[in-house]
Amino acid sequence: MIVAWEIHENESAEHASQMITKACIRHGIAAMERPLVLHSDNGSAMKGGTMLSTLQRLGVVSSFSRPRVSDDNPFGSLRGHYAYFGITGNAKALNSILHRVKVIWHKWLSRRSQKSRITWEKFNLLMSRFPLAPPKIHHRYSYGRRLVNQ
Repeated sequence: MIVAWEIHENESAEHASQMITKACIRHGIAAMERPLVLHSDNGSAMKGGTMLSTLQRLGVVSSFSRPRVSDDNPFGSLRGHYAYFGITGNAKALNSILHRVKVIWHKWLSRRSQKSRITWEKFNLLMSRFPLAPPKIHHRYSYGRRLVNQ
């Protein structure tokens, strides 16, 4: 299984295409004998012409097996993300994602009013009242005889 993810301020076929291309280069997908299947949602970025032509060029088949969900929220999404990506050695990446979610959430809350932006002080008060789930390693793997705890 190959996992690739990126966080951007907007969703676009160009971002998705670049991410898939980088993942294929990083993992040597072009050299594989069997075609790789991409399980993605039915969002416009994954079904756009740029993305589909990139997948065709790379020899990747798209399944569109996940339904698009319009009511995503950072609370449930982070817990699910930690459960899936919370493996040994991935703690730094999980902390990075939590930080990035906070920055993007602050940005969008600041856009709600034309008069004033939410200050970081007020945002931190909001975070203390409605905290996001902290990163957690769910799957620990050992290398040799020693369990890696990171």
